Amino acid sequence: MLSEENKEKLKNLGILFGMFILVSALLITLMFVSRGFVTKGLRNNIQNALNEYYPKTYAVGQRLTIKTGITLSAAAFECKKNGSSEKPVAVIIRIPAVTGPVPAVFLCTENSTEFVCYAINNGNVDKIIAPEFSSAIIEYWKKQIPQILLKGGVVNE
Repeated sequence: MLSEENKEKLKNLGILFGMFILVSALLITLMFVSRGFVTKGLRNNIQNALNEYYPKTYAVGQRLTIKTGITLSAAAFECKKNGSSEKPVAVIIRIPAVTGPVPAVFLCTENSTEFVCYAINNGNVDKIIAPEFSSAIIEYWKKQIPQILLKGGVVNE
């Protein structure tokens, strides 16, 4: 049989383990609940960026699943171009800047990838990202995004 001291230790360990399970369950629940809010916010940011540069031209649809590790820094959404059967993919991705990562919106069609704008509503982008630095980074991501979408199973060749 267990001694009183070991029973007490086992009881305390059980309480600690129970608290760990409870906190883990709470965090997992919050993660699933917040996922919808994150997707809605990303969709709104993309729609605002597209409306700013292409007024009433594109409608952002459902989020597409990118099956690679880049999903922590990027999200893809299907788009519909008004009056066209073309369905480009809008991508919002964190790209490096002097002050840290900045969200950028790209529009991908079968033939090209186009930079739309930075998804920044507050502040002057020129103060955050130097134009000479920005163009090199944008060109880099314009080449990488089609590869990411292809490897991630979002688009077919």
